[in-house]
Amino acid sequence: KVATGFLAIGSMDLNERDKEKFQLDVIDDQIDVTGRAFMALTTGCARCHDHKFDPIPTTDYYAMAGIFQSTNTLSGYGNRQGGGNSLNRNALISLTDKNTEQVLPKPSKPSQREVKLQGQVAKLKKEEKSLTDKLKAFRKNSSSKQKKVSANESKAFAPQRAQQRIKQIRNQVKKLQKQINNLANDRKNGGAVSGNLAMGARDSKEITNCKVRIRGDVDNYGPEVPRGVPQVLTNGEQPDFPSNSSGRLEFARWMTDPSHPLTARVMVNRVWHHLFGNGIVSTVDNFGYSGEAPTHPELLDHLALRFMGEMNWSVKKLIRAITSSHTYRLASSYHEKNHATDPNNSSLWRANVRRLEAEALRDSMMSVAGTLNLEPAEGSLVQKLKSGEVGKNGGIQSLKSFSHRSVYLPIVRNYVPEFLQVFDFAEPASVIGRRDVTTVSTQALFMLNDTFVIEQSNATAKRLFEDKRLDSQEERIAGAYLLTFGRTPSGSELSQFRMYLNEAVKNGKTPESALSGYIQALFASAEFRYAL
Repeated sequence: KVATGFLAIGSMDLNERDKEKFQLDVIDDQIDVTGRAFMALTTGCARCHDHKFDPIPTTDYYAMAGIFQSTNTLSGYGNRQGGGNSLNRNALISLTDKNTEQVLPKPSKPSQREVKLQGQVAKLKKEEKSLTDKLKAFRKNSSSKQKKVSANESKAFAPQRAQQRIKQIRNQVKKLQKQINNLANDRKNGGAVSGNLAMGARDSKEITNCKVRIRGDVDNYGPEVPRGVPQVLTNGEQPDFPSNSSGRLEFARWMTDPSHPLTARVMVNRVWHHLFGNGIVSTVDNFGYSGEAPTHPELLDHLALRFMGEMNWSVKKLIRAITSSHTYRLASSYHEKNHATDPNNSSLWRANVRRLEAEALRDSMMSVAGTLNLEPAEGSLVQKLKSGEVGKNGGIQSLKSFSHRSVYLPIVRNYVPEFLQVFDFAEPASVIGRRDVTTVSTQALFMLNDTFVIEQSNATAKRLFEDKRLDSQEERIAGAYLLTFGRTPSGSELSQFRMYLNEAVKNGKTPESALSGYIQALFASAEFRYAL
């Protein structure tokens, strides 16, 4: 059940008013992601016309669409309050059965949004009371025979304006109170995600084939197409899709069948790309005509056959086989003759110099500082947030104090942690098999000024000063190099480090603060940020 969450976590336009278009957009995302992730094929354009480069006609697209049209995607609460179109809301899959103990949500406190709205209501009610009291006093004084209202008093307080303002306040309070009630209901009924629910997919009650939409127009129907897979990837025979189920299982079995020409090759290529910095096919998400040709096709075939056969689709065994090879263990040293013959290193005569990915860079700094928690995180931070709190000014701020490895960081679309964003983190709403690697000024400024980097530098300096084995300045300098670079400093580096520390102390810094400043420079260096 949980594995089908892959289909449910796609981006959805919940504000789409046309329910059929919303469904087709969700199906389009599922086809596109499935095609690119597992088969490295760009199938999305076949929604409107036959593929311009690859032999994928529109009918093949809608044959796959029938599989996902017969699937019910469950990705959110049915009782969720707030934004989005109620037509497009759906429930989550219940994982509770006789073998699973139901986990009840703990009573939760009002969210920050709820408290803020309550404060606004209190302020408006206070203003309303003040205006009402003044209005009563004005009317009393105006009708009194003993006292007449002066011209100045009449000018200072306008009863008509007061009445209009009171009416405005009451309307505002009514709207705010409605929002508060919605948030409170959401908090009570599902604000805290219980452990017996999951995003995922299951077969729809109605199993149907999909009709072609001519030029992608939702209302322009073409012929109905039986559920199926791209013809170009078959031997002329389609898998047998039962009439009483969506066909997702048959589709998955077809993709992972040893006779499938792409799935194993695509997976092997992705692993190779992550280990070497460049895939055997450099366009890891596109094995089609518009993609790049493999540099070593025989090697790709060899590894794909082993991956399906003796390795039994084990990624761990595949990684072990590649990392144990002579090619992977090569140094990145420059060789003039080899560079003249093969400047792009297509023949892999040396290791590629690779910058650490954003997650590895964050984890490396925390590991050096001793602040990294290697224990797996329990659940997700987002799971513990209440409705309305996910945002720049809400619960996302708690990510800054998250001490576990980056693999456990929750990625909220539109609110990617700044550290990851600066260092080319992939766009969460898209399939990105190969990240951009940029070198821009914001990265240098981030390493110079960001509080996270400064905190890790301070923690590293504190760690070195608290280490009883390091008695002298030279030993602490050597310790800093061992922690950051895995080596001892050279003579010139030791001399420069010592000069910097002495100068910083002369200028009023404490020895620990001075050491922290130099460690920050080590973090920003190319040797730390690159796998050389």
